Amino acid sequence: MKNMKIILAFLVIFTIGAQEHTVTQYQKQLATDPFNTTILSKLANAYLEDGQLAEATYCYQKLMGKNPYDQSALYNLGWIHTKNNHLAQAVDYFTKLITINPNHIKAYLERAKLFEQQKKFDSAIKDYRQITDLDPYCISAYQRLALVLKNNEAYQEAIETYKRLIALNPAQAWARFQLSIIYIMVGESEAAVKELEKILEEDPNNYRIMHNIAYSLKVAGRVDEAINMYKQAIELNPQYEASVYALALAYLYKGDFAQGWKQYSWRLKKEKRNAEQLRKWIKENKVQNKKIFLMPEGGLGDTIQFIRYAELLKQMGADLTVMVPKPLKPLLSSCPYIDNLIVLGEPFDRNWQDRASIMSLPAIFESEEENIPRNIPYIYPDKALVEKWRSYFEGENNFKIGLCWEADVKNDASRVPAARRSIPLIKLEKLTNLKNVTFYSLQKSNGTSELADLPEHFVVNRFGPDFDETAGPFMDTAAIINHLDLIITVDTSIAHLAGALGKPVWVMLPHNTDWRWIVNRTDSPWYPTMKIFKQSIPFDWDTIIADIFEVLKTQLGQ
Repeated sequence: MKNMKIILAFLVIFTIGAQEHTVTQYQKQLATDPFNTTILSKLANAYLEDGQLAEATYCYQKLMGKNPYDQSALYNLGWIHTKNNHLAQAVDYFTKLITINPNHIKAYLERAKLFEQQKKFDSAIKDYRQITDLDPYCISAYQRLALVLKNNEAYQEAIETYKRLIALNPAQAWARFQLSIIYIMVGESEAAVKELEKILEEDPNNYRIMHNIAYSLKVAGRVDEAINMYKQAIELNPQYEASVYALALAYLYKGDFAQGWKQYSWRLKKEKRNAEQLRKWIKENKVQNKKIFLMPEGGLGDTIQFIRYAELLKQMGADLTVMVPKPLKPLLSSCPYIDNLIVLGEPFDRNWQDRASIMSLPAIFESEEENIPRNIPYIYPDKALVEKWRSYFEGENNFKIGLCWEADVKNDASRVPAARRSIPLIKLEKLTNLKNVTFYSLQKSNGTSELADLPEHFVVNRFGPDFDETAGPFMDTAAIINHLDLIITVDTSIAHLAGALGKPVWVMLPHNTDWRWIVNRTDSPWYPTMKIFKQSIPFDWDTIIADIFEVLKTQLGQ
């Protein structure tokens, strides 16, 4: 090994010496023959190979002065400017080269990469397509084109590009894997399974591929098969956290809470938030007078859904301090089962005997469907606000429906398209064909701009600029929901609030949903007053609206 290092060091020194010798040799030759462009080109290339970019640039520019159509000089100047992060200048050089030689594939490739860096994705796509037209077998161009198309949500074009890649090289597992990801994104989970299974045939012990197959099966509704596949992945690698956690969610999605929470506790233990002492006290019925601290986890809807367990702890005699996101403090201040309510980020007394995150409470209680706390309502509207809004609805004899059509924009953008929850408000226009119905907007900010574009016959009433401002977030909303006959909403905090208030709420779900909306069910074990309408086909909101229309029409006797 020592001798090898000596040999390598010698080779490096020899190479550096050889490069210096070459540069010196060309410099001497050029001194005697200053107009020899062949020598000048060789010197420029030697400088470039040696990493002397400024000197190489000077030589290439001299070459350009003698021959503006020197393709090698143009390409190398473009490459040097790319190396120096001078993107605009690099693009200019490659563009000049392409103008001279429209068939220069390397110039198109380098310019396309630069367009990507500049976020000029349409231009990058155009260049990559030009390359594949010039060379239908250029693998690297197809690879980059597919990624740009995918990242810019041109999913069908990306799918076709990956298919072309696979046709060129059927053994290319990377392309199949990327194709499977896009299939999941657009809701074609069965197609994803097929691509991943082909990879697994070649690599039968790849637990990561098993994990992705399992996820695809779950999205397709084949939950038992998904569970079995997750188990196979875990058997190959018991420490593969992604599958261990995903298996828990698969059990919960199936409605098998006993297995789901047991598996979920693996993660809680690993993160040292399994609340071992609290679990023991619950099992021994010794929660009386114990100081328990509950921490926030997840979004606002998650806290609303699982805060019911605080009431259960209070019934067992606990002394509860609960920390919540700031927007929920006004709403939860009316909950009599919380002794001390504080806002996330505020200083607080750390003198507790055990703590738990609010979302972990079902696992800590080892809840099964028959013993989920359903003492509903467990969140209460402010009585004064209920009275205030009573006058607003006086004389309104129509069936009153509250609408919520857009979820949190940032949260939705982070999801794959087939799992995005928002729906264009105009799609609910069909409901205007029902008689004696009045609609009200429960949107606070997101989506309210759509109200201005509705046709005249689609009237959705708003509650003014002070809505949820003076009293605080959700306060007017809770009081108003108390006066409505039905809430129709997407999967957002309004769904959980209406359910926690015990009001009739119909939830519209995308094809790819969260575990809490149990597969193949139209009801919810969490909210007795909830009805679920889920897409059977990705992106098909129209069928959901048609189903809601028919059910509501029957309910109203029309």
